[in-house]
Amino acid sequence: MQNNKQKAVKTEYEQATVSAKLDVLDNWMGKIDGHNYDLAYKIFSQFDAINQQIIAESGIQKTPAAYQVQWDYLQEKLRKDAVLILRALGGVDAFKKLRDEKKHPESAWWWYLDDYLSRQQRKNIKKTGIIFASVMAVLVAIVAAYQFFLAPPPEVRERIRHEFAASRHMENGEFPAALQELDLALALDAQNYQNWTQKGVINLKLGDKTAAEQAFVQAEATAESLEFYYLERAQDELFLRMNEAGLQDAQNAIKANPNSARAYLLVGQAHEQMGKTKEAYAAYESASFLAETQDDVELMATVRVRMGMLMQSFSLSSPQP
Repeated sequence: MQNNKQKAVKTEYEQATVSAKLDVLDNWMGKIDGHNYDLAYKIFSQFDAINQQIIAESGIQKTPAAYQVQWDYLQEKLRKDAVLILRALGGVDAFKKLRDEKKHPESAWWWYLDDYLSRQQRKNIKKTGIIFASVMAVLVAIVAAYQFFLAPPPEVRERIRHEFAASRHMENGEFPAALQELDLALALDAQNYQNWTQKGVINLKLGDKTAAEQAFVQAEATAESLEFYYLERAQDELFLRMNEAGLQDAQNAIKANPNSARAYLLVGQAHEQMGKTKEAYAAYESASFLAETQDDVELMATVRVRMGMLMQSFSLSSPQP
């Protein structure tokens, strides 16, 4: 009986980790612009991590339906933004080279996104039935390929390698090792506020407030905006289950931008992780309203998934208007 209880607790923790990884992936995919190699590479690696964990959990307990909905939604979004993300990775040839280096299996379909695009292009050509359209499609493909960015220099790829190593160490609770990798990444790019923020949060987790504050000062100075700084900080803190700190920084993001739908989403996540379901639901409602008014369909879908998960987990009924 005791072993069954321990197994159930472990499964619950692992599912929470899948949820956190899905939220991080959703946040990254909302920022795809066709130019950010680092972000595009992180997205593919996050797909790998989530897929591996879902496969590992399948033998223990079925993945909750709400998680599966979000996972399916993110895969569909990747297909929708295939051209942008391949462009960010340096084009089809650079993408194929990257795939071959890692020897990804065909079951990880996102690493064969170029094949998906090719199939879609063939379908479109067949629909037209016009030779001229086929010729134009080839010309467009050539022009697009010419405009694709070249593969990044070795130092950029090295920095990304350190960043992912730091993330893996952080997920496993190996915080000193994570800090070492972040220092190596920052030595290659001292203007990366995400790495400074992550370093500060890990030091805060370890109880080194002085080191944490020094890193946060650098993060705030290099961030695109005060809102983005606090959003990144809150997201890292919530990932490490530093719920009080994550809630405070999500609220700081709201102070920086009262219309930040993502900040309200993080406030809801903090409350949910603390077991405050009513407060979480209220924050998710605010996030949903702001996302809808800002016509942010993707974020609105994410928030509604979170609300559905909350309702499913705690048997809440939707408040009456």
